[in-house]
Amino acid sequence: MERAQSVGVPVPIVRRVVGTKRSNYLVMDRVEGETLEQSWSRLGLWKTVRVAWQLRSFLQALRTVTSQTSGGLSSGRVRSEWFGGIYMPVHRASPEQFTNYINWWLIKCRPSYCQSRVDLRLEPPPQYFLVHQDLAPRNMIFDQSGKLWLLDWGRAGYYPEYMEYFGIEPTAMPWLLRPTWAAWWGRLRWSLLRWIAWFPRSSYKNTLQSLRVMRQRSNRFRLDKTPYSENE
Repeated sequence: MERAQSVGVPVPIVRRVVGTKRSNYLVMDRVEGETLEQSWSRLGLWKTVRVAWQLRSFLQALRTVTSQTSGGLSSGRVRSEWFGGIYMPVHRASPEQFTNYINWWLIKCRPSYCQSRVDLRLEPPPQYFLVHQDLAPRNMIFDQSGKLWLLDWGRAGYYPEYMEYFGIEPTAMPWLLRPTWAAWWGRLRWSLLRWIAWFPRSSYKNTLQSLRVMRQRSNRFRLDKTPYSENE
C-alpha cells in the first residue's frame, strides 16, 4: 500500500499493525464514502467514464513499479485465485519460472488424464508490474469529493500485467446477471470502464483460457507438484 501511495495511487493510510498468533491486522484511516458496488446501479454514463479515467491513471502509475521477481513485495509468495494447488510457484520466481509453472499444468499435468494444451502455452513476460489483482467494485470507493480510492491490497504483488486485467471484474453484483435492461446497461458500462482503464492494452483472450485450464487442473490435482513449485 505504501509503494502504491508513493506513485500517486489513493489508498488508506496505515496507522498501526496489530499482530496476533493467527494473523496481523491493519489499523487504517477510514475513507468516508460509498463503494462502486453500492453506487453502480445509479451511476450514469458520464460518471462511469470519469471513474474509468481515474482507474486508468492508477494502473498507469502502478506499471511504473517493476520487478524481476514475482509475488508479494515482502514475502515473495504468490497469492492469487488463479492458483488452486497446494504447491504454489516458488517464492520470488523469475518470469521464466513463473511461466513454466503455468505451462507445466497446461502441457505435462497427468498425461493419462489431461490433454496436453500446447496451444495455450504462455511466453514469459519481460518483467513484472505492481498489481492490485482484485479490482472488483467492492474494493473501489468514492469519497465525499468524488475521488476514487483503492482498498483491500491483500493479493497485491509483482505479477504479469494480465493478472490485473483479469481482476477487473464486477463480482458480488448478482443483479447484473438478471435479464433486465438495468442489468444490461450495468454490464455495458462495466465493459466500457474496463476498456477505458486498459486501452490500448491487449485483451489477453488466449491467456485467460490458459489460466482457466490451469486453475481447473490445479484444483482437481491439488497435491501435484511441479518442478517450479515451492518446497514447503
